[in-house]
Formats: sequence, structure tokens, C-alpha cells
Amino acid sequence: MKKLYPDICNSFSSCKPPQDHCRNCCHAHFRGIVESNGKKHRFEFNPKFGVTFLKADGGARKVQPSYKNPVWDEWEKWHDDKFK
Repeated sequence: MKKLYPDICNSFSSCKPPQDHCRNCCHAHFRGIVESNGKKHRFEFNPKFGVTFLKADGGARKVQPSYKNPVWDEWEKWHDDKFK
């Protein structure tokens, strides 16, 4: 299983996310887990490329959740909390 590392930023400024500018920075990578309907959903988020939901082994899921899936409500709560 791929280990979920903490949020990282690989920009030249070497900042530690989340900073004010990270919301729009393509160098920031955020990782987390949200729970929906009793199921845990792992994800990676990059402000430029968006969200990728992951399998338990850390690889990208071949089929990402539909926007009708309730996991998106939980992800939006995570996003709003992260970038208050």
C-alpha cells in the first residue's frame, strides 16, 4: 500500500502548505481521506489539475466518482476547511 504523505509543495520557495497562495499554486499537492456512506475515500489534490481519487494501494482509480456521488460533498467540506 502506498503511504499517504503529508501535504507538500515542491516550489522553489519551499513553503509548507497550506499558505495563502497554495490555493492557486500548481506546486502544492494535498493528500487526504474523506468518509462518505461509511466508506473511506483517499485522494490527492493539486490546484491546477484537481482531485484524483485513489485506490487503497495509492494508485489512481480507473473510474473516478461521478459528480452525483455524495463523496463530493465531503470533499468540498475538506477543501473549504483547508482553505478557510
